[in-house]
Amino acid sequence: METVLRHRPGFYGLVADGWDFTDFGSPWPKGPLPRDMDPSEAIVGLLDAERAQGVRLSVSDLLALRGRGPMVAAAIPTTLTETDLDAVRARRAEVFALWEALPAGETLELPFDRNA
Repeated sequence: METVLRHRPGFYGLVADGWDFTDFGSPWPKGPLPRDMDPSEAIVGLLDAERAQGVRLSVSDLLALRGRGPMVAAAIPTTLTETDLDAVRARRAEVFALWEALPAGETLELPFDRNA
């Protein structure tokens, strides 16, 4: 998602900054998650819930969820547009297709340019 919305401090931005997968849990060796990672992580979480429930949410639906729960607390940017959300969904569909086409035992590697 970072490549679509250009939001850098999400999960993969932290990994690019040196966080390890084991840093994302107790005892939280890097400290708490940065507050500015919320927008991308909140959008990812909501789109994952959308996919699981089979219900397509609009930007208005997402904004209505602002302030509900720790990852959604004022995290969805009010500047998010339907075009942005559609671009995120399209990129996610591309990655899902790559994953599905991957032979068993192979690794999917996605480039992440921290400076892009």
